Amino acid sequence: MAILLRPFSILTSQAISLFTLIRHPYLCRWRLYALISKLRHHNPFIEHHERHTHTIPASELIYSDSPVSMAVGIAKRLPLRPSDLIVDCGSGFGGVCFDLHLLTGAKTLGIDCMPSLINFSSRLSVQLGLNNSCRFVLGNFLDQDLSNARVVLVTATCLSDRTTQALWRKCEDLRVGSYLIIITQEIESEHFELCESFNTTFEWGHDMIRIYRKS
Repeated sequence: MAILLRPFSILTSQAISLFTLIRHPYLCRWRLYALISKLRHHNPFIEHHERHTHTIPASELIYSDSPVSMAVGIAKRLPLRPSDLIVDCGSGFGGVCFDLHLLTGAKTLGIDCMPSLINFSSRLSVQLGLNNSCRFVLGNFLDQDLSNARVVLVTATCLSDRTTQALWRKCEDLRVGSYLIIITQEIESEHFELCESFNTTFEWGHDMIRIYRKS
């Protein structure tokens, strides 16, 4: 049943994204660049090889373009400023980083362990003239210093319990008042309080986005 519903979920997600883009036309430029760049430069066979030869299990390296509605929902709910830093753990093609920067003015940092995806998003950032505001680094987000982030975002849909627990412990070093945004999963921690949640449509179906505040 899930396989049969997936095409419908993808179409629904794309329709919602198109409607959101109409309401936020300044996001269209980078989306158009991204589409052209994917067609010209991205090689899915290289991505497939990287996924299945990496030390991280391939089941945790599954990517899907995040809908624009997610970034718009986050931007509406958080008081972000240009001096803030948003870190996307597992940034993929960089969509969330570009969307949130253009919506809020905040600087963004995308972390991913797949070289082809980091090369793609870094090249796109230069093409858009955003390389000083939207940066991308190759590596495991568990090995990165996240303490300067105002917001840490992670799509935890395919992450193992071991990975998510390690990330939650790492985020305990965030400053008080910082935010941890989690897609799909949820946490129970004395260090974080749930302050917002909303639902949107992804390519895999409806899913929950939870915003926690460091206390």
